[in-house]
Amino acid sequence: MKIEDGRCIYVLYNPTSKLTKIGVSDNVKARKSAIEQACGCPLDLMYFSKHLLCAEKYETEVHVKFKNYRKLGEWFDILDHISVIEEIADTIKTATEDPIVETYKKGMSITRIAEEYQVTRQAILARLKKYGVYDSNGHIYERDPNSIPNLKPQPRATPPRENKYQHISTIDDKYDDTTFLDGEKPILPLKNLKRIEPNLNSNGEWFQISLFKDGEFIYSYTKDINKARAYIQGVRAVAYSNINN
Repeated sequence: MKIEDGRCIYVLYNPTSKLTKIGVSDNVKARKSAIEQACGCPLDLMYFSKHLLCAEKYETEVHVKFKNYRKLGEWFDILDHISVIEEIADTIKTATEDPIVETYKKGMSITRIAEEYQVTRQAILARLKKYGVYDSNGHIYERDPNSIPNLKPQPRATPPRENKYQHISTIDDKYDDTTFLDGEKPILPLKNLKRIEPNLNSNGEWFQISLFKDGEFIYSYTKDINKARAYIQGVRAVAYSNINN
């Protein structure tokens, strides 16, 4: 039984040129590395979807929606990555997932998948290795995003979490994945926010940091722009380390 290959739609940001790439790849990690080698600078992986059948069709639809921002090929003059991710999520909401790779990432064994789709175990292994989601130890490199994140913080009932990105004192609140870098909390949601830098918004008093990490957005707040920038760099450093290891 032949199963069509699936690909991810990904969003890369070049902080040097300040351009955003919207593309497709069966192996996002390898594709990111190849583009970095070509352009000579590190890139930020802002988002990647699950593996989808006919991903190029949905990629084209997204390109058309942002055609007024196109600079060259798949590169766009866009800094509002939340809007891009929301647009991709809306475009692919009815898309068919690649059944083999997504089933494997959800925990089904390779032997069981081979039986289900009536193909050899070696064929499944070759497919997963091509995607970059499997090695000889069975490691899954591309985490299953599960779903597009809800961009509005939601209430939670979990213990305060440790801030893993910077040695900055923080406190947690009822907002999911939210930290307060100054030890005090603004009244949320902040009003009159304007984007001043990638991942950074401000209302003139507070700075709001919004970063896409591990399939969801994390938010942080501070009155110190230097502290905000340091926090962003800390999160990115951890993300680069996880991608490259």
